Amino acid sequence: MYLQYWGMNAHPFGQGHVPSFFVPTEGAGLALTKLRYVLSAEVGVAAIHGMAGAGKTEIARVALAELEKTGWVTASVINPSGASADMLGLTAALLGATAGAGISPLERLVARIVELGDSGKQICLLVDDVHTIGDLGVLEAMRMLLNLERHGRRLLNLVLAGQEGMAGILEKCSAFNSHVALNIRLEPMSQDETKKYILYRLKVAGCRRGIFTRYAAEAIYRFSHGLPRHVNRLCELSLVTGYGLQARKVAPEIVEMAAGDLNLAPQETALPAAPAPTAAAAVETDEADDIMAAV
Repeated sequence: MYLQYWGMNAHPFGQGHVPSFFVPTEGAGLALTKLRYVLSAEVGVAAIHGMAGAGKTEIARVALAELEKTGWVTASVINPSGASADMLGLTAALLGATAGAGISPLERLVARIVELGDSGKQICLLVDDVHTIGDLGVLEAMRMLLNLERHGRRLLNLVLAGQEGMAGILEKCSAFNSHVALNIRLEPMSQDETKKYILYRLKVAGCRRGIFTRYAAEAIYRFSHGLPRHVNRLCELSLVTGYGLQARKVAPEIVEMAAGDLNLAPQETALPAAPAPTAAAAVETDEADDIMAAV
């Protein structure tokens, strides 16, 4: 819709998990490095904790995409809040197990994991939204699966992602929790990281000119609280709004319009105040006052 107007060849802030748009900010880059270590060393379970929208799933999917390029078999289970049997059955299906009469979901999953292991395949399972688990049998079943080995090598590798309540869920099953080799805490981005995040994704989308003013980028940080999901939504709608207004750049007034439409409230910060708005501020802005010059 707005790509030609802003000079892009792809949507920079789409909600899909596209590895090429992953931004290795200080926090996200370190989290990915730690996750790569746990998976390559096969030392146990990696658990990524963080607020909703902090980018946990994106980091996990980037890691899984890298594994797939090297021949690993991967699968992702989202929202494991149902019964243990349902989650095991879904996982077995995602890994390519065939249905069989008179065999439990756990038995079917074990057979498939062993089959893949015997063929030389390494397996990684991402379980997202772990904080929603209500049936602790899910954790007990995963503990059993983690004990599957062939020739001294673990057959199944696990990545867990969840919000603040995930730690409490894991602590309820100490036998499983003992397998967690590393707890990775993902914090919201800083103001500087947010600016770099916006600029990085714009460049990947083919943008070669300044679009967001410096004060617009600061407004995005205030309204998004540094959470990538909110940054994406706010930037996307700001681009749409700026296109609709035929603005030369995205000014803070446009960001505020978009934030209002998304019901995002600003956080209190000590950022310098933006210049007083004028009637045409949302459309006409200083060419030198853009995020490319500020980052």
